[in-house]
Amino acid sequence: MKPKRVYFFKGARYLRYDARTDHVDLTTYPSDVSPAWRGLAEVAQGADFDAILNWGDGFVYFFRNDIFVRYDVRADTATGPPSTIAAGLPALAGVGFDRDLSAAVHYRPGKALLFKGDRYLRYDLLSNTVDAEYPKLISAGWAGIDAAGFSNGIDAAVNFGEGKAYFFKGPSYVRVDIASNAVDPGFPLDIASQWPALPPEFTADLFDIVEWPYCDVAEFDVQIDPNCVSTPGKLTFPPSPSRVHRLFAVVGRFEASAYPADCRCGEYRQFVRGTYSRNSQLQKQPLGNPQGGPPLTLLPRPAQGAAFDNFQEDSLQRSGSLTNLRYGHRDELPGNVDLSDRYLPDRPTGCEYRGFDAPFLEGQAGETYSFDLDFRGVLVDVCNGNEEMVRKEWGLFCSGTF
Repeated sequence: MKPKRVYFFKGARYLRYDARTDHVDLTTYPSDVSPAWRGLAEVAQGADFDAILNWGDGFVYFFRNDIFVRYDVRADTATGPPSTIAAGLPALAGVGFDRDLSAAVHYRPGKALLFKGDRYLRYDLLSNTVDAEYPKLISAGWAGIDAAGFSNGIDAAVNFGEGKAYFFKGPSYVRVDIASNAVDPGFPLDIASQWPALPPEFTADLFDIVEWPYCDVAEFDVQIDPNCVSTPGKLTFPPSPSRVHRLFAVVGRFEASAYPADCRCGEYRQFVRGTYSRNSQLQKQPLGNPQGGPPLTLLPRPAQGAAFDNFQEDSLQRSGSLTNLRYGHRDELPGNVDLSDRYLPDRPTGCEYRGFDAPFLEGQAGETYSFDLDFRGVLVDVCNGNEEMVRKEWGLFCSGTF
């Protein structure tokens, strides 16, 4: 499937192309690269990037002259100051590709192509080495590339993840079949006529293009225990409180079958509203504060027609933690130490989320209880502005006597 977003760069400007709808929001784009891209100022210097490469591991590399910056897609910021290509990617220095690249593209799984003048090389992204027998002439890489007039250099390249890559030069582009390494029949074509969503300034002499990581949903399911479960207090002095709870479980699977899909982009979010009462008296229920201030308080279900739905992000005081951590945030809880909030096979990269919650209320024997809660579960793509991909809502109600 096509990525959701592809970014085009030219000079100090960039735009976001929505690949699935062939749309550019011309009320927002083109925009200035700075300050939209945090941490790129040192490498941008006018934003005339030589090449941009999606590494396929949640990071994108921006190259200019002899330096590059590594950009963390999930955090939406550069990971640090620029590095020289020679120091950070020394294998490129040995073949003369440590400055003045012209384009780069993630071509096959774990393999990137880097272009410079009329030559290109294939780079192994896992071992950080240049494959044997490279660099080569562009004319030797793709059947039909010489006839298309692209053999002496290209301006930009992009991989849409459907077995095709696109090479741009001047006002034209070609589509190449990755499996056969051949230019598709009928190319080159004119950028302006075939990409009508692009504004005129972005239809020739592009600086570079990059396909952005994204996530889709394969499955989202919520299972609710049909019963409220009561646990009597222990006969201590004073007696320990009784408890009533009701359990639900959440499973979310993120689709990442083909580049540039990336499970790291998928996360779960949980929101809640409602009331707890004991002996007909409302009970305050604290929630974690995302801004780090005093705890928030659970809000009741609003009156019909209210301006706000009163859902707030849910949180839980985790064992061994001094703060309330939010469900599903990969970066808030290292490892899979909490079985109620896991990603499988591992928290940083897992394609499956598994969580459960058991809202409860405690009281002494003979007291009455009631809780009436609404939950909202959402799967979001954090690599694309926390885009909401799918949501489910469900209710939990329990009442009786401890």
